Amino acid sequence: MKNLPLMYLAMLCLLFTNCEKTIGPIDGPLNPKVIGFTQKLTDLYDASELPGFAVTVIKDGKINYQKAFGLANVEKNIDYTNETAQPIGSISKTFIGVALMKAIEQGHFTLETEINDILPFEVANPHNTAPIKVKHLVTHTAGLEDSDETYELQYYIKEGANMLLPTAQVILDFGVEVSNGHNLGDYLQAVYSEDGPLFDEDTFLEEGPGETYEYSNIGASLAAYLIEVKTGMPYADFVKQTIFEPLNMTNTGYDRTQSNQDKLASLYIGKAYPLPEYSHSSYPDGFVNTSNEMLSKYLMEMMKGAAGNGTLLSKESYQTLFERHSPEGMDEGEVHGVFWDLTDDGRIEHNGADPGVIAFLSFDPVNNTAYQVMANINEGGLGEPLGVDGKVSFEQFFEILDAVRAFEKE
Repeated sequence: MKNLPLMYLAMLCLLFTNCEKTIGPIDGPLNPKVIGFTQKLTDLYDASELPGFAVTVIKDGKINYQKAFGLANVEKNIDYTNETAQPIGSISKTFIGVALMKAIEQGHFTLETEINDILPFEVANPHNTAPIKVKHLVTHTAGLEDSDETYELQYYIKEGANMLLPTAQVILDFGVEVSNGHNLGDYLQAVYSEDGPLFDEDTFLEEGPGETYEYSNIGASLAAYLIEVKTGMPYADFVKQTIFEPLNMTNTGYDRTQSNQDKLASLYIGKAYPLPEYSHSSYPDGFVNTSNEMLSKYLMEMMKGAAGNGTLLSKESYQTLFERHSPEGMDEGEVHGVFWDLTDDGRIEHNGADPGVIAFLSFDPVNNTAYQVMANINEGGLGEPLGVDGKVSFEQFFEILDAVRAFEKE
């Protein structure tokens, strides 16, 4: 490509903010398709109520496009960059999947192991006595359901958070407390043990394991806890040792207070309504905090694993991770590998949402392409008292997601 005049380059940088951070195809970020795509995303952002978002597109196993837009912190006018870290919601469950396969490689259990052979407390469905196995947890077919009360009580506002925010009072009104949370095992025992203070028969379905699909966040964290019990290591430490560190995923973890505060996104239910710092005791199911740049390392490793040349797990373990384990008869959207969603058109993916968080990650193992998108906004059921219509930002995010999906296929 011919060298462009410096004045023209400067004009492009003014047009496309942070253009020095844009990664494009081999012929560079000034490729016309990349310029057009950036302009499309810029226009969608300018017309939206989103604080910030970030995008990565991978083609032929390499990063084809990586760019962030908008603000990580609206009040302080801090840019959202590829290094900005935020939670990724239920995409975190795919990390449970990888960690489970690593624990299986280490000989701690198998997918056929009954969970009550591992747990220090008994999980007994009062409606059905069939044993729950690890394979049932990873496919959301364990006969477990997240009741509203037990699910909401896992959340807590972190001590030291800004309680003067309007959103803080809204969260308190939901019964959420200010605390440092609860130990993962203690919380799960409180929910699932018959004598636990949060035990509720409605947490269990009448259908037994393997009979019906019911997405369970807490059930996913129960799977993560199996690792903790068998290894004697906190789940967060096991993931750090077996996934984050081998992939050099710096500024990634489950505790936002340990992240680089200069690279941390504030979370919003509406652009004018930031959330206080919060977390939840069932953290494995949804609280990996990472950046666009770091998550792309994980995504590319998953693509390599699906192709038979990953580094975190053996070829056989990756095959198990991504092959179907759901019972026959499941509807579209209910078919899983080991926590990974398997789509009818052959994609392997997961999405995530929480208050202030929305994220999508997906790859096509046949065409060797992928995308990920994350944003620091989601009304999360908290907007009504403040007059925030969560549908607006959700629809605007999906317009961006559609544009990313179209670019991936070009």
